[in-house]
Amino acid sequence: YTLSLHDARPIFPKAEADFFTSKDREVLANKTVQEIFEETLSTPRGLRYLDTKKIPILNKHGEAQYLLGISEDITERKAIERQRIEFMQAQVARSEAEKSAARLEFLSEASVSLSKSLDIHFMLNSFATAITKNMAEACLVDFYDEDDDSLERVVNAYGDQANQPGLEDWSRKNRLEGSGEGKDGIEIVVKSQRAQIFNAV
Repeated sequence: YTLSLHDARPIFPKAEADFFTSKDREVLANKTVQEIFEETLSTPRGLRYLDTKKIPILNKHGEAQYLLGISEDITERKAIERQRIEFMQAQVARSEAEKSAARLEFLSEASVSLSKSLDIHFMLNSFATAITKNMAEACLVDFYDEDDDSLERVVNAYGDQANQPGLEDWSRKNRLEGSGEGKDGIEIVVKSQRAQIFNAV
């Protein structure tokens, strides 16, 4: 049998034609199916993207006689995927910008709060209010008295009052005895002066 390959050079640019021909010859020589993803094709309508499968057709002697090529034009699908990615990137950028604006607003409000009065309780309450407005569900401040080894809650600020009972209950449970998962309670954190993160509160 004589196998004649179609010369793609008169139809496509040389680089594309050489690529198509080399892949065709490779499939016929190896007698194996080959898939080519996002293959580019120059057309009068512009650049198109194809997912192509090349399949060798063998004769009764097991020799490659024909080549079957199946191409799916994925240009529109690729454009939709690109638009989706750009949309998601824009959402992330907008979210980061909003977070940055919120942080700047918090710093501004916190600065104002801390400079309004020399009264420590007023300053802490104003500061806690700024925190619950911009950053957290609650801000609780305890003073530790070394003389009698006690804690005094001086600030209770909540972003959403509906969450107040649950947060106060959690605070009471963790105030002295810890979280029940091997973590230290608030009093021990204050004494050790080491930050503690409570997960799944």
